[in-house]
This record gives sequence, structure tokens and C-alpha cells, in this order.
Amino acid sequence: MVPPIYPATDDARISQALSNWRQWSRQQPKLIRRLPGESHLNLLVSDGGRLRVVKCWRASSPHGADFAVCAAIQAEMAGHDLTPALLYQGDKILVSDYCAGDTFDIRQHQHLLPVLGDIIAQVHAMAPVCVVPELDLASHLENFVTLLQNHPDTTAGLADLAWQALHRVDRFLPDQTEPAFCHNDLNPANIIVSGNTLQLLDWEYAALGNPLFDLAVFCHEAALSEQQQAALLHSCLPALSPSQLQAMLLVYDLLQILWRHLYAAARQDTLNLMRVLLQDL
Repeated sequence: MVPPIYPATDDARISQALSNWRQWSRQQPKLIRRLPGESHLNLLVSDGGRLRVVKCWRASSPHGADFAVCAAIQAEMAGHDLTPALLYQGDKILVSDYCAGDTFDIRQHQHLLPVLGDIIAQVHAMAPVCVVPELDLASHLENFVTLLQNHPDTTAGLADLAWQALHRVDRFLPDQTEPAFCHNDLNPANIIVSGNTLQLLDWEYAALGNPLFDLAVFCHEAALSEQQQAALLHSCLPALSPSQLQAMLLVYDLLQILWRHLYAAARQDTLNLMRVLLQDL
């Protein structure tokens, strides 16, 4: 069987996805707008007055996510009311119900931190039926540093600093907690608030790994204060200490610097960011 060919450009990929609407809709949907997202294309469409989200997998995923695994995880999490219902999967397209609400903002939703802590703890306690990959942070970081070293915009000095940073964060990684099922991309844009209800979006990074990484992602991206970090840690990982979370935040800082140098559209001063991080390590 010959594998399908996916268009190289975003516009062509959108046209292809919407041309297959009969596979997931009774009438031709109307494209409203593109939604945020760097890894894949996310489209908001109107389907007979109902709002849907069409996620179009790009030809290659920068983080190696597997489409079939992501679809299986999302379908299972929807069964637990943790994410919107998955309506269709095929041709590297996922169609879901649209989750109306606001993205999590700590300035407005601080009172929901205990609710979020309960949800994170629920996720970590799960044993998904579907096959779930494993995330080895040490190997993941080493792979990113190797990619950075071979990147055309990387100077020899930057590559040396990246390897130094990797060797320094290595001392945090052996202190692994018991592996758990993790979302691994809990930035506020992936947490939708509707009243006192929260739902989590974009499960493509989900894997077995260190549950502290989930907290580090959210604490960093939501800009939580140390007091808020400690409260969230106590609500979902009470056996762990704030110092362990602070160490994982440094690991996440390194990963973010590497990822943005390799894949983000906006340029950054990676050399200076790496120097600052090394001072903290």
C-alpha cells in the first residue's frame, strides 16, 4: 500500500484537510480561523452551527510524536472528560469538539489551582489502555543538543555552552520519581477554563515520564510565584520538595532554549540565554 502524500505548504495542507470533509461532517464546514500551535496546523471550523477543531498533522513532527498514538490517547482521555471528544481520525487529521472557554490565566484563575492540581494528580495516576511512549529526559535533552550542534545557525561557542549545560543538568535527572503518565505540555494555552471546569488540550507529547516535568512546564509557562508553585506541588505531588521542582524548572529552561533555537519562527539570543542559564546551574 502506497502511503499518502501530504502537501508541503500549510495552505495546501488546509485545502486537503477540508476537501475530505465528507469523512467527518454531514455538510461542508466553513473555515473560521487558524488557531495557535507551532507543531501542527489547528483550524477552527463551523460544522452546521457547531464548532469543531481540525488538527492537521504536518509531514514531520519536530518532537517525533506518533499520530496514531496521539489519537488513541486523546480518545481515551475524552472518555474521562479530560479533553474534548474526538470525532474523527484519519489521513493525519484529528477532528474534535471545540472547547469553549478561556485559556488559564493565573491572574484570573488562581482559585482554580487546587482543581488543576487534582486533575494533574488524576492524570498521573492513570494507566492508559493504549500503548504510551516513554520520555527519557536525559536522552531527549542529549538529542536536542546534538541537533543544535549540527544546526546551521549554531556557532562553536554556543554548542560548547549547550554541552556544558547538559552535563550540569544531568545531576538533577538521576533523582527520578516513579514514572507516571504525563501530559508533558501543560502550558496555559492547553488548559481551557469554563466556569469551574478545566479541560486539557493537545496530548501529542503525552508519555510515561517524570511527573515533576508536568509541574515544571506549567509553573514556568504560567509564571507562578514560589508560593503558588509550592501550593500546586503540595496538591498533586505532596511527597516531593520545592527544591526538586526548582531543579526540574532548570531542566525545562534548557529544553525550551534548545527547542526555540531549533524550531521557533521568532529568533532568540540563544547564546546569551545559555550563558544566563549556566549561571543558575
